[in-house]
Order: sequence, then C-alpha cells, then structure tokens
Amino acid sequence: KQKTAYDMPTYTLWWLIVCDEWCRYTGNKQFIEKKRDFILLSIKRVLENIDGNGVFTAGDFFDWPTRETKATFSGVEALTKCGLEAAVRLLTLLHEQELVCSCENVLEKISKKKLDCYGFKQTAAFLILEDMADKNCKKVLESGGAKGFSTFMSYYILSALALCGGEKKALKALKDYYGGMLKAGATSFWEDFDIEWLENSCKLDEICPENKSDIHGDNGKFCYTGFRHSLCHGWSAGVVPFLIEYVLGINVEENGKIRVSPHIDTLDFAGGSIYTPYGKFEVKHEKDENGRVRTTYSAPREIEVVIGN
Repeated sequence: KQKTAYDMPTYTLWWLIVCDEWCRYTGNKQFIEKKRDFILLSIKRVLENIDGNGVFTAGDFFDWPTRETKATFSGVEALTKCGLEAAVRLLTLLHEQELVCSCENVLEKISKKKLDCYGFKQTAAFLILEDMADKNCKKVLESGGAKGFSTFMSYYILSALALCGGEKKALKALKDYYGGMLKAGATSFWEDFDIEWLENSCKLDEICPENKSDIHGDNGKFCYTGFRHSLCHGWSAGVVPFLIEYVLGINVEENGKIRVSPHIDTLDFAGGSIYTPYGKFEVKHEKDENGRVRTTYSAPREIEVVIGN
C-alpha cells in the first residue's frame, strides 16, 4: 500500500513547525489565535501518541528516500523534538502553560538521546541540528559532496553542512546539486533529484536519443516513478530559505529585529528581499577590490537591523 498524506501523522509535526515559522516571519499572531482549537487538538494528539521513552509511535515517515529504513526512526525522533519545540513557542503565545509543561517533559526525555543516521544525510542533518547526533553523523553529512541529497530535506542538509563544515562546503554542495538540476533543464524545483542521474542523460528540453537516458522518464522511486515524478514541487524548494537565511544572512528575531550575517564565499554580489509585517526588507552584499563585503539595506522604520553576528 502506498502511503498518503492521510496516513502520515508526522505531517502534523511539520504543520506545527510551519505555523511557528509563519508567525515568526510575519508577526501574524491573529492567525495562530484563529487556529487555536486545531493547534491545541493537534498538540494533544501528538502527545497522546508519544510513549514513555519519548518516541512518537503514530508515524514512521520521515521522507521518501529513507522510507522503510532504520534512518526513518531516528529522523522521526529528531522531527518530534523539532515539532514539540515549535509547539512550546505556539502554546506560549496562546498562554497554555499546562500543555507547555507536558511538551517540555517529553522534550527532556528526547534531548538526552544520541542517535545514528544509518548513512542518510537528511537524518544526519536533522539529528545534528537538534543536538541528537552520534559521532558518525557529521562524517556521513560531509562525505560525497552533493551525493545523497534529499530535495525535501535540502534546507536542513545545507543548514547542518554549513554549521559543521562551513560555508565553502555548504555552497559547493548547493551549486553542484541545484546547479546540476539547472543544467538538466529545470525551471522549477523537482520532487526528487540525484546528481548521478546526470550521467549520460539528455536535458528536459531535448528529444532523447536511444543511447541516452531520459532524466525525467527513466528516474524516480516509490510512488513517483517515471513521468509520475513531479518537476514543479514546492516541498523541494528548501534551498530558498537557506539562501535567504545563510547566504543573504537575513535572520528574523523576536520583537521586530532582523540580524544580517552574510556568507557569500566566492560570489562578488548577492541581493534579495523578504516581506515583514511592516513592508519589504531588502539587502545587498558587494565585495570591494580588497575582498571585503559591503552591506547595504533598506528597511521599514519599525524594524531594528543589526549587521553581524
């Protein structure tokens, strides 16, 4: 039986994470209040399905490449921790202290664990970011460059790689992976992609000869084989927030503050913008002849901007 969104309870954890991030970036606390009943119900359902060891027993889906592997269970444990941390922040906004305490009791159990990623970069990344990684995870994450990337988990892989290996490794893997997708003719984000698909394959906009592989029709796995494989997939766009947060260095903090800490590596220029509750925030980074980065920005007057760590 193929899994669907309706029998993947871990998606509830993702929904809580998204609500938390949405509130932080937009400042739209009215949305959280509007969804109060469903947020509380979702958190209670999650807590009801966590056993005495802090394991979320209702869901075993982390992402498609790890499906039916041991890495799934380690990934779900790290995802549970991330989801409950988001839940605590949401519950604090909603003044639901009793539920906050329940979440924190589970988080105390989960936080003590150090887990194996079983060779999967996406699981390694999540464990590292949630401080649950054993000694092998960093090695798995940094090996092979862009090999073994997961589109769905690209934000977390790149973020963990930047944390462990620095900007050069993270940006090199980003360029190889998404650059490879672009070279193959991508105009939007693919549901899945493996850089090994590039070998002896034709581009999307070419008529594929018999001696080459069709990078679309000949690839894909699980429920997305062949032309069932989506070439326009929002869940695979995790590189976008990574570019905003890490390369442009735009980090939204509490109380209307934005901290800007760019990492442009070999780039001479990087620029972009985000929307805040008060209007557009725009930033540009340019290198001078001595290689020093000069940052300029425009921001609504309600936003406090801090440059640097």
